[in-house]
Amino acid sequence: MKKINIFIIMTIMLLAASSCRKVVPLEEQSPNAFPGASADLMIAGPQMATIQIAEGELARLAGIFDNQFTGSDRQYISYNDFVITHGDFDNIWSVLYVDGVKNCRIIEEKASKAGQKDYLGVAQIVEAYLIGNATAMWGDVPFSEAVDVEKYPNPKFDKQSDVYKGVQKLLDEGITNVGNTKVGNLATVYKSNGITWAEVAHSLKARFYLHTGDYAKALAEAKQGLTNKNDWQANHDVTGYTDGKMNLMFAFTVWHREGYMTADDAYLAKSLDPSNSSNRANAKTVDTARFNYFYMNSSSCWYCSSYDPNYWVGGIFFRDEPFAMFSYVENELILAECELRANNDEATALTHLNNARNWWNTKLGVTEYTDYVAADFNTGGIADHGKGSSKDNLLFEVLFEKYASLYGQIESWNDMRRTDNYLNIPLKKGNKVPERFLIPQSELNSNTNAPKDKGLFDPTEVNS
Repeated sequence: MKKINIFIIMTIMLLAASSCRKVVPLEEQSPNAFPGASADLMIAGPQMATIQIAEGELARLAGIFDNQFTGSDRQYISYNDFVITHGDFDNIWSVLYVDGVKNCRIIEEKASKAGQKDYLGVAQIVEAYLIGNATAMWGDVPFSEAVDVEKYPNPKFDKQSDVYKGVQKLLDEGITNVGNTKVGNLATVYKSNGITWAEVAHSLKARFYLHTGDYAKALAEAKQGLTNKNDWQANHDVTGYTDGKMNLMFAFTVWHREGYMTADDAYLAKSLDPSNSSNRANAKTVDTARFNYFYMNSSSCWYCSSYDPNYWVGGIFFRDEPFAMFSYVENELILAECELRANNDEATALTHLNNARNWWNTKLGVTEYTDYVAADFNTGGIADHGKGSSKDNLLFEVLFEKYASLYGQIESWNDMRRTDNYLNIPLKKGNKVPERFLIPQSELNSNTNAPKDKGLFDPTEVNS
């Protein structure tokens, strides 16, 4: 009887297994590929990855490194002392490559076959954003052999300068393919703001040319970028507290890890605080409204540290506040820097600097920024930063305005490294600026081509 029962049970299991193979065939090509989804249904996925890169963990670490934030609790105390491990980057590396780049390439293939040039172009621009940020933060990264595990199980780490060239090529192709398509027409995670994908791509080209020191090309691209006072922004227009939709800085500082990251003793906070003796105010610069938009302190809330990022109603990191992926102000300040460096044109650079300052007047509804004139940057002028010449003093003012305007954004740390800390931003510890993020432990464990000899203070190729 036992033998009969065992035979019956084994027969049922074999039939079930056979049935499963017929009804639910396994996808053996790639577990991350979604062959049944069209480009328009997939496009939101890699866009979400860009938001996690722009305002998530990497932005918080960059903000600590460039002294806009302070690590105050748990592992963030270690981050504040520049103590960080390879494993700290495992998750975000996966977001960047698997959720982002991998899906961009699937979309590009599908859109190309379907003749959807607009979706093809958007995917190329989004991929360029992801890879451009990756190479800026890590140096040499997988690009030409990335995310094709069947063909390249151990993708090579392409040289940083070659990656930047590849990113520029992707952006050129994306511009051709998107035409005049507006961001709001092919996006579900960004605010519309009336801008086009081509304008976004030209601004990104300017940013990445700036990274490599090609000021003439950066200038030419910025002139075709976000010049109409509108930003490329992540959309967090959400009522209530819906996790996954809120501003990610709010989600971290309030919803998930309250107290981990403050701005106690942060250099930017002290520089903008009108009550701090080391603030940067002069006869034409009053930062009261901007400080209140950026930070809170004990005078504005009883439970705050000496400085906290402003995550309350009306603050830059409130739950429904959009986050700048690329702003009009950044574009204007790229124009200003490149006019100085490429053309030695102080007058035009000054115009772009004043444009950026006036944008803040409009944004905050104040008149705290009066236009600078050339004489202000001469020796003894109100904007004499001790750099020796009016041009160098003006460059300092441009870079500081960018440092302040891009509060909480990765690009401020990129500028700090790129310019050899021209602003003399005080370091949290020691005398070395953190120069790169560490290759994730997951990549070191699985990829024989991953470089194992790069530390936090080793400059990347373009910043060497």
